[in-house]
Amino acid sequence: MIPLKEFFRHLACHAKAPARLLGVVLLLSAWQPLHAQQTKSDWRESDGIVVVVGAPYIELYVEPGRGYARFHAVEKNERLRLFKSRTDWFKVETEDGKTGWVPRRALTNLYDTEGYPMELRTPTWSEK
Repeated sequence: MIPLKEFFRHLACHAKAPARLLGVVLLLSAWQPLHAQQTKSDWRESDGIVVVVGAPYIELYVEPGRGYARFHAVEKNERLRLFKSRTDWFKVETEDGKTGWVPRRALTNLYDTEGYPMELRTPTWSEK
């Protein structure tokens, strides 16, 4: 039979395990906002053109094409990063990391980061 003193010492050691787990969870939860801030600063330094949405909203598609699903709407005055175009579709990324495709016809009311209107032009044969 285990002496009573040993029993309580064993019980106290096992009681510390949930407290340790709680401490780890709290540390990880404190680290996540720091990680999210770092991701946003990396967004500003990556490739592409940053534009500000002037339309009431722009819908992001999963793939370039009207037959694909829309999964997110970017609201007015939010920023987008334009990466590349495929036919009349542009690959974009939002500040919170959502990547999708936007048709050219939806990108008519854009501004640069300083508030000046922007126009996406298709180059003509004489400009190439």
